[in-house]
Amino acid sequence: MSSSSCDDRPARRLLGAAFTLLHDEAPLHAHMLCEALARLSVRIDAGGESLSPRLRDGRLAVVDASGAEHVTIQTSLATVLGLLDAHGTLLDAVARGALDVRGTADALDAAADAFATFLHGMVRAPSSASLLADLRRQVVSSDPEDQHGQ
Repeated sequence: MSSSSCDDRPARRLLGAAFTLLHDEAPLHAHMLCEALARLSVRIDAGGESLSPRLRDGRLAVVDASGAEHVTIQTSLATVLGLLDAHGTLLDAVARGALDVRGTADALDAAADAFATFLHGMVRAPSSASLLADLRRQVVSSDPEDQHGQ
């Protein structure tokens, strides 16, 4: 994929970069996330992109969603940034319609565990601060009025 097409797909680029960080800087968490995603398919619709984390050759990768996922998540990059910046909880985002998560109870439970593993790995990755700054720049450049998914 060329860099210009990555620029057109910031959610894919940012999630792919996060997976690379996990593999390089928090390999135990990357391994645990690989194990979780081997049993669970997730669709993420963010900022007009529809993507899915998958395993490719034993590594986490971002691919186009197939439509047959167990869990679907609809949100914006601004909402993700707001949650990471602690401008509310997941429940707050759901209540105001900024986050929609669907699936069976078992699939949602597994997705919550996978998400926790992802976050625990990211906080242990020294380079995650620069990735958060990249997300912040992306949100500000795409919609300066909606920096926290409000």
